[in-house]
Amino acid sequence: MNIQTSVVIPTYNRVRYLGEALASVFSQTLQPYEVIVADGASTDDTESFVSGTFPQVRYCRSLFNQGISAARNMGLRLVRGTHVAFLDSDDLWMPDKLDKQVQVLRERVDIDAVMANYEEFVTPECAQGSESSTHFEIKKTTHAGYCAGTFFAGREIFDRVGLFDESVRVGEFIEWFSRASDGGMRSLMIPHVLMKRRIHPGNTMGSVPASFRQYTQVLKGILNRRRGSLGINGSPQ
Repeated sequence: MNIQTSVVIPTYNRVRYLGEALASVFSQTLQPYEVIVADGASTDDTESFVSGTFPQVRYCRSLFNQGISAARNMGLRLVRGTHVAFLDSDDLWMPDKLDKQVQVLRERVDIDAVMANYEEFVTPECAQGSESSTHFEIKKTTHAGYCAGTFFAGREIFDRVGLFDESVRVGEFIEWFSRASDGGMRSLMIPHVLMKRRIHPGNTMGSVPASFRQYTQVLKGILNRRRGSLGINGSPQ
């Protein structure tokens, strides 16, 4: 199987973390075919940083910030590889992330997508005792990575399922993954930690109640869609 991996990194005003994210991609034991940074109209110096520090990256920028779903879709439309992986601009990959997942897809022809576990880490400015630290209790445990940052699959899955729903600002991957799974996508969670999720003030401070409400709306939408595919007595129409 010929696998050419396109990495899509959506970002918005995350230049302070973006360099580490990109470094973790270019440190892969199996190098990607291309790396695309999809910038949702950042107002910091993201564009100049990328062009000056990582000239090999394909950079695209929207005129307005329309959310992470729109940024992911912007990057997906530019993909030239056969397979796609995502990394949020404040997170990190382990060096063997792509290598392990490509190996699985080559060995398991019955699988469409591969995911993996992740760990969380607290960035220095999110110090113990700060307001943001009260929202999360970071434990040295692994989490099942049902998130975009561990996802790896053929580009064609997006032709079959469709792109991310741009009306969804939080929980966009859960919404897309549910559509893909309901449509027959076969996924596998492998027992390796392949991503590190960064906890920092920008993704925690003051955002948890609103995020929970939005996640609840996404889950409700998933349930309503699934109920809509059933008859009155719970049998498929």
